[in-house]
Amino acid sequence: MPIRPLHPLIVIVRKVVLLLRLAVLEAGRPDAASLDMNLNGESSAPIAAALREQRIPFVVVTGYTGKHHEDPTFQGAPLLRKPYDGAQLVRTLVGLLA
Repeated sequence: MPIRPLHPLIVIVRKVVLLLRLAVLEAGRPDAASLDMNLNGESSAPIAAALREQRIPFVVVTGYTGKHHEDPTFQGAPLLRKPYDGAQLVRTLVGLLA
């Protein structure tokens, strides 16, 4: 019997994780959020769009150095490049709430 590749399963799991994160956002309104641009290979743009729609400020964190931050969904949000320290994140989040 041939071995089936796991790739379709991985894609489904990633979609479920993304949907779960969106459901958590709907369950309770945070004051602000930090959002990694890449969630295990999936863009977090849908979560960023949901945050914008609900007028929840967010900071984008990423380890990428390319043009990933040019996605219009992320534009205008503060950007922290990995690695960053906790103090940087706190300062940025406090600035969003000021």
